[in-house]
Amino acid sequence: MTAATPPATASAALPAPGDAAPGSSGSSGAPLSLKCGQCDAPVIPGEKFCVRCGSGLTWRICGSCEAPAYEFAHFCQSCGNSLDIPEEEAGSTGPAPGAPERPVVIEIENPVYAWLRMGLTQPDSRPYFYMTMIVLGLILLSIMTIVLDSIASVRAQYGTVLNALETVLLIGFTLEYILNVMFTVPRRKYVLSFWGIADFLAIVPGFLSGLSVNLTEFRIVRLLRVLRVLRVLKLAKLARRRPDADGRPLPRTMQEDWQLYGVTAVCVVIISATMLYYAEGETSPQAFPDIPSTMWWAWLIITSAGQDAIMPVTLVGRLIAVATLFAGLAQFAMLIAIVARQLQRMRQEEDRVRASAERAAQRMAILAPRKPAPAPAPKA
Repeated sequence: MTAATPPATASAALPAPGDAAPGSSGSSGAPLSLKCGQCDAPVIPGEKFCVRCGSGLTWRICGSCEAPAYEFAHFCQSCGNSLDIPEEEAGSTGPAPGAPERPVVIEIENPVYAWLRMGLTQPDSRPYFYMTMIVLGLILLSIMTIVLDSIASVRAQYGTVLNALETVLLIGFTLEYILNVMFTVPRRKYVLSFWGIADFLAIVPGFLSGLSVNLTEFRIVRLLRVLRVLRVLKLAKLARRRPDADGRPLPRTMQEDWQLYGVTAVCVVIISATMLYYAEGETSPQAFPDIPSTMWWAWLIITSAGQDAIMPVTLVGRLIAVATLFAGLAQFAMLIAIVARQLQRMRQEEDRVRASAERAAQRMAILAPRKPAPAPAPKA
């Protein structure tokens, strides 16, 4: 489909003086002769001032034949098209008879590219939600693979399947990292961010293991990706932080508070258990035989302050135990804050209902018909 493009109203790039201008000959083959709008002196396309009167020459391009025209011209001297038609009416008039038509170029973005761009840069879009779910599924699958790989019987029977699954996950995480770098502007904003560094460290051990480098203990770095499960809450955070009609931020809901608490607790347990397994697995194989058993130790540390838990023997293991203990205290403080916030919501709701009932009673008292005052008794 082709359509005539309306004449440009701003100055455009023109050929240098002495060069042949596009569309420099009319339909009759005669060379194009432009004249100054003040003194009718011939001018060369591209000149900024008239050589006779010195008046300024502002150039534009004819919308039909792309020939240069000066600012004060009413008709194109090449094709005869009117240059005074408003832009909104130019499409209905069209070019002069015999004038060449210019094709309308419409740039259409590749649908796959557009979906990926929206899925990584527009949190309010549906592709972003789907992309978040895909990444979350990869994270959970990676955690399951690492946990099962720590069990000797499962590793002996399904070691090939776990290795193939690890390769697929490595490819998926690598593609996700590359796409994040591509679509983030500026790119260093993502590369140097916390999540960017965590993503990079999550894929490095996989490539190093492919080079036959003995970095099995660095597989713990991949569990940093479990922190990205917090991205699921980005949608809820964006929704609750949107201002209301008065410009005030909306309050957080109880469901969002409990989601944050549950995700944080699971992340603390998985990270601490896996770190302690790689730190104490070889030194104390009876106490920490695999990651699921170490998860039970992490739950004991968090819930009972380590009273009934087995204490690690290595320095790294003890540091992990102390960090897990402090994380458990932080979880308890978060739980208290959530309960206090919920009690505050209930109190505010009670006050609101009481105030609404009082206003309704006052309104009913005002609208209720008043009884006439009794007539005074006649004097005897």
